[in-house]
Amino acid sequence: MWTQLMPVLGTLGGAIVAGMMTLAASSRRTLADREIARQQLETQLRLAQQQHKADLDAEREKQRRQKIDEAYGQLMVWLHEMQAKIDDVWVAVYSDDSELIERARHILYEWAFETLRPPKEAVPTQYYWSESVRRLLLEIGGVSEEFTSAANAALLPINHSAEEDTRLREALQSTRGKVGTGRDRLNGVINHIHKTVRTEMRGRDNVD
Repeated sequence: MWTQLMPVLGTLGGAIVAGMMTLAASSRRTLADREIARQQLETQLRLAQQQHKADLDAEREKQRRQKIDEAYGQLMVWLHEMQAKIDDVWVAVYSDDSELIERARHILYEWAFETLRPPKEAVPTQYYWSESVRRLLLEIGGVSEEFTSAANAALLPINHSAEEDTRLREALQSTRGKVGTGRDRLNGVINHIHKTVRTEMRGRDNVD
């Protein structure tokens, strides 16, 4: 009997061992599949985080550039208004029009407190101006002293008889020349600022 059962038991044992080996292999495949799935998930999460960070960085950079554009736009408006006032004074120095002269005197009176101060609109964004632009703006303050001093002297009221005096007329002409020199220097600095801003903006766009 045992002799007859041995082949059956052997076959059954082999089947059990084979089943166990198959089960173990299947288990190993399952673990391997799980590991692969985990790695894929981690990779996807990492890529998603990187993309999210890139999107945030891009949005922050976009907002920063918009602020820079706004800041320099306000700067250009301020400088344009400054040049208009410089021209108003320049015209008044050679004019007999009392209204033009009075306007020029008012501009000169407020020069240090109004013209040379950034407008309120530019205050929140002026820290976006580059160091080069800031240095040039400081230079305007020094250069404008020559212009305003000469213009104030040229606009002093004088009577007709004094104006006919050769010496006083020559002095007035000399003073007007100083006004012109100061005007040219001021416009030179302002034009330098325009050029600097254009160069910075072109350089930024070329980087893109």
